[in-house]
Amino acid sequence: MKKYYKYIPVAIGILAMSCGTAWADDTFSQYSPIPDMTTLLDSLLNRIPIFLGAFAMLALLIAGVQYVFALGDATKIEAAKKNITWTIIGIIASSSIFVLIELALWLVHPTA
Repeated sequence: MKKYYKYIPVAIGILAMSCGTAWADDTFSQYSPIPDMTTLLDSLLNRIPIFLGAFAMLALLIAGVQYVFALGDATKIEAAKKNITWTIIGIIASSSIFVLIELALWLVHPTA
């Protein structure tokens, strides 16, 4: 089993950034600490692809560093290439999710 504990600070940082932007958002009105469900879901659905894309770009950066530091070792180069391939697939998937969410929101509210 690989040791993934070294990625815990990255996950905590991403979680802290998402909480910070959620608390700084104007969707929480002064009359109610909890917005209505439509506003909450709209806010969450707009943020999920952004965080997925940021995470994919971070993974691409890590895979690129792995490729650079492979230093000619064939197994490390193959692992880095595989990581880069799957990261690019992840970037395409997160972009597709963003487009699908925007399309679904447009179908629900075509004038917005």
